[in-house]
Amino acid sequence: MKTIFYLGLTALALNLSACKKDTDLLAPTDPGTSTGSGPDEPGLVTPVGKPVGAPVTQTIGTSGGSLTTPDGSLTLEIPAGALGQSTALTLQLLEKTLPSGAGPAFTLSPKSTKLNKPVSVVWHYTAQSIAGSAPELVGFAYHDEKGVWQGTTNTQVDKPKQLIRARVRNFAHPMSWYEQYFMTPVSGYILPNERVAFRVFFQPGRVDTPSGPDDDIFVPLPSTVEGDDALHQLAEKELRNWKLNGQIDLPNSDDRRYVVGSLTREGSGGTATYQAPRAVPPKADSVLAVSVELNLKQRGVIMMVSSLRMIDPESDLKVAGKTYSNPQMQVIAQNGEGCSINLTENKQRLANYKVNLSVGISPDIFSGTGTYELDAAGKNLNVMAFDGDDNYGIQWVPQPGVLKYGPATVTITEHRGPGYPVAGRISATLHRYVESTKSWEHINVSGKFRVTNNYFTGSGG
Repeated sequence: MKTIFYLGLTALALNLSACKKDTDLLAPTDPGTSTGSGPDEPGLVTPVGKPVGAPVTQTIGTSGGSLTTPDGSLTLEIPAGALGQSTALTLQLLEKTLPSGAGPAFTLSPKSTKLNKPVSVVWHYTAQSIAGSAPELVGFAYHDEKGVWQGTTNTQVDKPKQLIRARVRNFAHPMSWYEQYFMTPVSGYILPNERVAFRVFFQPGRVDTPSGPDDDIFVPLPSTVEGDDALHQLAEKELRNWKLNGQIDLPNSDDRRYVVGSLTREGSGGTATYQAPRAVPPKADSVLAVSVELNLKQRGVIMMVSSLRMIDPESDLKVAGKTYSNPQMQVIAQNGEGCSINLTENKQRLANYKVNLSVGISPDIFSGTGTYELDAAGKNLNVMAFDGDDNYGIQWVPQPGVLKYGPATVTITEHRGPGYPVAGRISATLHRYVESTKSWEHINVSGKFRVTNNYFTGSGG
């Protein structure tokens, strides 16, 4: 399961009889504070996930063995002596129902299998499957008979081999991995001009890592996945060094801002806002990595990374027979307040812009999606362009005392309001009086755009 605020999942079963009722629930940097749900409090209840794919079955003897899912993501390791007799064991992947989960969810059977010693479940994670968190921040949970997820932090991480290991003392319940700290969004796509807020959350209900390898402690994960009682956004003291593509505080005046965008810390430092450039960057810069260091007293400094990829909106700009692909784009549109569209030849610096097409739709007629045409009186719609030092407008005078306009048409094909994409097409004939020849020059202009509506965020430039 993946949402805007939560990562994928995985699972694994353990015995609640090993719980310690007096265990403290610790906040990230305050080991004396109890947070979240306790061992005797209700926790997150979800339905059991449906089976995914075919099960894997293998007979394991007293000397031990292993079985692995077809995709290689999960392995069950049975040590010698764990089974008293040869047993046909089955590993079945499940749909993910734990909102804060990561990796594959699964069940092991027969559920009545008696284990003389713990067995291990190993998640073979990838950078993509752990994006937005870190392997050191992954806990392990099982789905008890009441449908409540019980979690622990007692896992072992092998970063060189990209493995996370947890122990299982019985096969009684469905299981899943979960992330105790995670950054949102994990990954995704972004349009030109879009703003994205990156936040880091701590999930109460976790238990600090037990001191001994045999000390398995489980507590219910939170009963809700939103709100102050379930997810806590981390603040400046827990986070440091927000970076965009490895650079700290990319200056607004830096030329690179027009290529990769900018990253700005907000408020107390627990949030950083990324502002995308107004055009898709070159291929080498199309993947944008946002990272932050999580500072935990008992675990040290752990880096969390999320990535975005700029979407090619298939935009273009045509002025006087010349085509400019991937133009800089800006749209500010709001019902009742009109719409302005600006397409500019894609140059790093504003001072170097040479070709531009601008459109203004009056608040009197703008109502979202639809087609807007310049009327005979030249009202409610304005289109302008410049090409170097030459400026073109919608009106011209074919003979003394006669004023004509356009024609010009703007079609808005997508518009859901501020913060959402707005898309459309522009087509017009524009005019310029050439003093040296005492005549009018006429050019055709057109544009195609899809960009995030920047109504709330100003120019974004």
